[in-house]
This record gives sequence, C-alpha cells and structure tokens, in this order.
Amino acid sequence: MEELGNRIRLVRSGLGLNQGEFAKRLGLGGAALISKYELGHLEPGIETLINISQLGGESLDWLVMGGAIRGKAPDKKLQKLLLKVESIYHEGKPAKINALKILLDGLLI
Repeated sequence: MEELGNRIRLVRSGLGLNQGEFAKRLGLGGAALISKYELGHLEPGIETLINISQLGGESLDWLVMGGAIRGKAPDKKLQKLLLKVESIYHEGKPAKINALKILLDGLLI
C-alpha cells in the first residue's frame, strides 16, 4: 500500500496542490485523509482512485499497479488557469461570466 501512497503523492504534487487542496478537489474530508493515503495507513476506495486518476490525468492502471507507463502529465499552465476559473466560478452569476472570459482568454494564449 505504501507504493500506492507514493503514486498518490506524485499525482498531488504534480498538480501543485497541498493535501488540503487536493482533498477539496476530490470532495474528500481533508488533509488528514490524504496524508493517511500517502503514508499507506489507509487505502482509498475505487471511486476515490478513479477520481484521483482523472484529476491527475494518470491511468488508473498506473495509479493502482505502478509500473513504467504513466498517463500524460497535465499541462501546468492549464491546470493553474482551471484552478483560477474554478475559484471565481462559485461566486455567483457575474463571476461565472468573468470566469468564462478568463478561461477563454487563457486558452487563446
């Protein structure tokens, strides 16, 4: 289980997220739960594993089993842009329009 924890840590750090932010993006309890996963003290359920693989752009096979083949690493610039848009989006209708403009501008660069 420790190797799985290391791969979860790789996904999280590859996204540039701390444990609390990662838990929030996954809809999980908090940093303590992610810490338990990463240290190998607790194994996530299949739904959480699927969500981690999708969020990190990694194959579920690599996340669970390891090995040399990994999914395509997410584009860092796009990830930062999406995080910014996501934080603005939840502030109401005018913010949603602004978030969309920021996203479109970012994609055109």
